[in-house]
Amino acid sequence: MKNLIKIIFILAYPVLLTNSGCSKSPEKSIANNVITVNVKQKVINVQQKGLEITFCLLNEQGQPATVFRQGENFKFYLAIKNNVKDYDSMYIVSSFLANPDLFRVHDENGTIIGSPWKLGFCYYVTDVVNKLNRGKEWSMESSWQEKQTNDSTEMHFLQCYFHGLDQPMLAPGKYYTSFSQQFSIGAYHPHPSTGYIVRTDTLNFKINFEIK
Repeated sequence: MKNLIKIIFILAYPVLLTNSGCSKSPEKSIANNVITVNVKQKVINVQQKGLEITFCLLNEQGQPATVFRQGENFKFYLAIKNNVKDYDSMYIVSSFLANPDLFRVHDENGTIIGSPWKLGFCYYVTDVVNKLNRGKEWSMESSWQEKQTNDSTEMHFLQCYFHGLDQPMLAPGKYYTSFSQQFSIGAYHPHPSTGYIVRTDTLNFKINFEIK
């Protein structure tokens, strides 16, 4: 009965459509989608096949940044925007949320420091509930230090639920976060079962950052 209630809740839960927390820079391309510390460009923005993917880190004021104070609980920000012209409305394919590298932090030598969360479970009943109209954007944010709670439903994105790992604040030093992912959105018409899905290539993202 408990699982049935969760499934019903997810099907009824509205997709989060927000304005981007990463302000778009006039520069639309970065070499190999890599951001380095102390450069003007703080946001990765990739547009391909009608999908626009935005990735950045946010400081405690909600601004894109690559340098943070010691003890500052910075955030990871990821957004998907639907610019596909063929359909008025499509849906997000949520499999990217299971990518173990998403929001994972490494030190400058490549040693894994950790992630802000661990995946609890995903309800892959259907992705068609993840509606994303043309010109609209879905976004997600996660702090580096996500508190662990007894309520496993507190942190969820689309159809996936996560447990915060309550990570300690990072020591001063240089770090990076990186992941590779193919993003997809599907069409409702003529019918989702026809399998019409728009997919990007496998995209590589890397943001170097520093704690001072």
